[in-house]
Amino acid sequence: MRKKGKMQGNSYQIDKVPLLDIPIHKPSDNECAKIAALVDKIIAGKQHGTDTKEFEKEIDRRVYFLYDITDDNDIDIIELQ
Repeated sequence: MRKKGKMQGNSYQIDKVPLLDIPIHKPSDNECAKIAALVDKIIAGKQHGTDTKEFEKEIDRRVYFLYDITDDNDIDIIELQ
């Protein structure tokens, strides 16, 4: 938004065109089901006080794959944010 948005007071004005330019990948139904199953495991784990970091990392790996993010440096930058 900083690069393509317009300032309106102290906030950015949201226009349709810059939003349409955001690359959003539509995963297959199979991939959606796998991610949903991981989310269910995370929710159940959180309710029982179980460590869910491995499930969370698996979701991250799947999203990196969907967007073809394979460079370790790119992944490090994303994970630092």
